[in-house]
Amino acid sequence: MVLFPLKLENYLLKYLRLYNNKLRGSIPPKLGELSNLKNIELGVNNLKGVIPKELGKLSNLEYLSLYDNNLKGSIPSELGKLSKLKNLYLHYNSLTGSIPPELGKLLELEDLKLNNNKLNGSIPPEIGRLFNLKYLGLNDNNLNGSIPYKLFNLIKLKILTLSNNRLIGSVPSQFVNLINLKILSFDGNYLDGTMPVELVNTVDLTRKLKLNEEELNRSISPEFDNIIKLKKLNGLSNGPTPQKLQNLPKLKKLKSDNGFCYSSPLILEKYSNIFILNIIVSRIK
Repeated sequence: MVLFPLKLENYLLKYLRLYNNKLRGSIPPKLGELSNLKNIELGVNNLKGVIPKELGKLSNLEYLSLYDNNLKGSIPSELGKLSKLKNLYLHYNSLTGSIPPELGKLLELEDLKLNNNKLNGSIPPEIGRLFNLKYLGLNDNNLNGSIPYKLFNLIKLKILTLSNNRLIGSVPSQFVNLINLKILSFDGNYLDGTMPVELVNTVDLTRKLKLNEEELNRSISPEFDNIIKLKKLNGLSNGPTPQKLQNLPKLKKLKSDNGFCYSSPLILEKYSNIFILNIIVSRIK
């Protein structure tokens, strides 16, 4: 099927839902003339080409989903004009270039998924203006620089994924400002230092946190003794396992990229509720 299987002259159209088909071809710029559109769902197809900048004319648009296609090129800065937009899904494409700082003007935005592309450059601090944001997916790109402190203004944020980029610096203790956070991942970067005590001692966070700690000092900080409600621990590596960390009654998933150095495999008996276990056994000592 070739895009588009409808007459674009239908200017009264409000909902365009063509996701999960076998559409191919490019997104026509003329789509930007359908001024009444509130919803565009073109995800999970075989669309190619670029995202038309003309989509920035759709002043009534609230939902834009183009994920899981073969789109290339950069994210048009014109999308920053979509003042009513609540959901922007561009993940699982081959988008390049930097994240436009103009996206920081989308003050109604609740979900922003840009993960699994080829985006580069730093994370724009303007994203910290999106006070209604609940989901920010930036993982699996080529983003660099440090984590902008303005991200910690997003107190409604529930999911923040930064994994598998080229981020540098230490993990800021200001993550504790994100009081509604349920999932935080930042493994697969170039972060250093130790996990901030403020983060692991925050009860409201650790109760819900799915923690990835693969790179920080290649060791587990003693402060992890406090996270007895943790359900997922990803990143046990070099160094002894803190005594209290050996007793996590809520833990259901454990991943170690370097086994249990200086510890016996019998320690696994202490993780009675685990149902997912991923350890490089050849390195167990």
